[in-house]
Amino acid sequence: METSSPDSSSPQSQVSPVLEAYRIALLLTGRPLAAASRVRDAFASLAGAPSSVKNEESRRAWVLRQLSRQAREGDSAQHSVEPLEPWARVASLPEPGRSAFAFFQGAGGSLNEVAKILDLTGEEGLAEPLAQARQALAPEQYFPIEPLLQLHRSWGGDSAEVARAVAGVDEKTGPQLAAQSAFDAEWHKPVESMILPAGEGLEELRLQEPEEDAPTGLRAILRQPAVLAIGVALLVMFGVGIFAAMQRMDGFPGKELIADLIEDGETSAETKLEGIDSTEAGQLSDWFLLKGFENFSVPSGFEKMKAIGCRVFKFEGYTVAQIALEPRNALLFVFRPSEGDLRLESSGWQVYQQDDWAVAVRKEGENCYVVSFMGDSDDMPEFLRSAGK
Repeated sequence: METSSPDSSSPQSQVSPVLEAYRIALLLTGRPLAAASRVRDAFASLAGAPSSVKNEESRRAWVLRQLSRQAREGDSAQHSVEPLEPWARVASLPEPGRSAFAFFQGAGGSLNEVAKILDLTGEEGLAEPLAQARQALAPEQYFPIEPLLQLHRSWGGDSAEVARAVAGVDEKTGPQLAAQSAFDAEWHKPVESMILPAGEGLEELRLQEPEEDAPTGLRAILRQPAVLAIGVALLVMFGVGIFAAMQRMDGFPGKELIADLIEDGETSAETKLEGIDSTEAGQLSDWFLLKGFENFSVPSGFEKMKAIGCRVFKFEGYTVAQIALEPRNALLFVFRPSEGDLRLESSGWQVYQQDDWAVAVRKEGENCYVVSFMGDSDDMPEFLRSAGK
């Protein structure tokens, strides 16, 4: 059987970001007007993107993530145009199968990237919802069960692992994979034929960088040459101390456990957090007590921050309280190191970067506090300072 070369670029990855977004949106909604509206909203959201969304690829991923969030939240708007076949069939699928199929067919790039946008665990996290979507669209057919084979893109762009799995199919699995490839190709051909609708203003959309406000007041003063020179001198004077502090920060005890905690919290937040009315984080002691977390408290300065979701869960023997905060969609974790073998020094916040997440860790009394949000670690000190205002 012919297969695409590992990590090869698919034709889908060569389309404009606007057309790519429109194809996905039309698969998700089944309606051209609704799809155009969602694409405009997704591109408009770039104006409020964090400073970490700097290059074109990260801005493209931001737009696609907005489409994914729109799909999970639903669309209450009414549209006069009737849904289009066959896209209405995809739009009627339940989540996460609907999004998995729409992004598999409509998005370029790697499937690992697609899985991250959809908050799934790695490339293979797409396999089950994708298989469910295929089966719902073609209940009379039988497709292979092997997850890697379910990720094969007949139009090109397989990862190295998927390409090896496809190359190793046996006589029993080969016909099943051929049937799946034919099914996918039958859907993908009209997807590739989609064009932007005229008169909806989509042709004018661009992946523009978020606009930065012109510096005023203190910021303008700090950018003066004389002030910058003083800053450089201070950096030189304290360079050795800063370097030593960074060395300690990079290797503090328990960092690996906290990294796993953040990854678990990131992937589970939207599906497992219990929504609450916007409430000050410092007022949630009774809520957590009812959930089995006694003597709950937040870090100094976080008492007035608005919380919009909470949960209590077990993680590697620790009882963890998790809060979703309104500012920057940050996550706050609270747990007690004494419940396990974790030993942390009582000190100030330790800030570092974990993949796309800025992280701050602090031990205060009997509690360990972990704060994370999507962005640069350089933004974390300002976030922590603003918490106390």
